[in-house]
Amino acid sequence: FTSVVKKYIGETRSSCNRIAELVSSEVFKIVEKSGAENFGTYPDLLAEIMSFCQEKLSATVSEAKKHINLYVDAEHAHINTKHPDFVVFDGRENSEDDNGYKGVNRGHEHNI
Repeated sequence: FTSVVKKYIGETRSSCNRIAELVSSEVFKIVEKSGAENFGTYPDLLAEIMSFCQEKLSATVSEAKKHINLYVDAEHAHINTKHPDFVVFDGRENSEDDNGYKGVNRGHEHNI
């Protein structure tokens, strides 16, 4: 079970990084549209604004990807199989395990 879950957690890395790129792209499109509407009569200023925004967005995406990769690595390194959501797979349904979890979490709240 753990090896299968770790495999799928690792596969989420590229999708999460792609999402960061897509968000950056959409933000840049919004800035581009807004800049064209408000500063269209000042092409040099518009070019500087777009250059500055592209630089800041690139730095932000790079930082976001670092955080995403760190998070995926942390999730990949430890899977809490004693969590109530996993006890069903372990055959410990409705029992108390070593960490004091009672039964399976059947609601929307978590017993962390």
